[in-house]
Amino acid sequence: MSQQTLIKGLASGNITVPFSCSSTGEMNIATSSALDVNPITGASTSALQTTGNSSLSSIDSTLSGFTCDTSSVTVSSSVLPTNASTSALQSTGNSSLSSIDTKTPSLGQAVKSSSVPVTLASDQGALSVEGSSTSTSQTLAVAATTKTESTTLDTDGFKRIGYIVYTTGTGSFAQLEWSHDSSNWYHVESRSALASVSDAQGSSAQVVHYFTVDCLAKYVRVGVYNSTASPLTHEIIANRIA
Repeated sequence: MSQQTLIKGLASGNITVPFSCSSTGEMNIATSSALDVNPITGASTSALQTTGNSSLSSIDSTLSGFTCDTSSVTVSSSVLPTNASTSALQSTGNSSLSSIDTKTPSLGQAVKSSSVPVTLASDQGALSVEGSSTSTSQTLAVAATTKTESTTLDTDGFKRIGYIVYTTGTGSFAQLEWSHDSSNWYHVESRSALASVSDAQGSSAQVVHYFTVDCLAKYVRVGVYNSTASPLTHEIIANRIA
């Protein structure tokens, strides 16, 4: 004997209702309210599927401009970002580089017309060229039994200095004086007497003395002492050598 089982379901409001089957064994549900079926939170719906399909169609049409083969990717068109490099901009830059290249001289020494000019700073100090020299002369009157100093010279940029001290009468002494600050002076050698020196022919004589030394400090001068009872005028020639 066949057995039948009554299946009951729980509708909204906790009301128990029976389920029935058709002659083919399919379950009948009279109304949607007969069974409380709650969808899962976040489950897919037809609306969500439609939105997704629309996005996929848009992607498909957007990618239609791309052609891909085994060696490269060809982009039919693309929107460049703002200020992006273009072939026109590269051509302009290449033109400027070529112009600069023609203005840059070759390495090595050249004449003025083929050299790049150099402008020194407005506050640049005096420059000396190696092997060059700067000469100055001064007339120094020295009273009787008095010591007088020549003009102070700055030796910055120079390696050696030479002095010639000349006068018309005997009785004078000369001595180099050195200083690092043009205030404190030092006598590093004994004084030297100006002596009478004849010319090559021996027909005339001059009372003279000379110094030629390496620069020992930043500042230098000559101290001249007149040991006679009368004033003497001296000519002092200085030559600074770079």
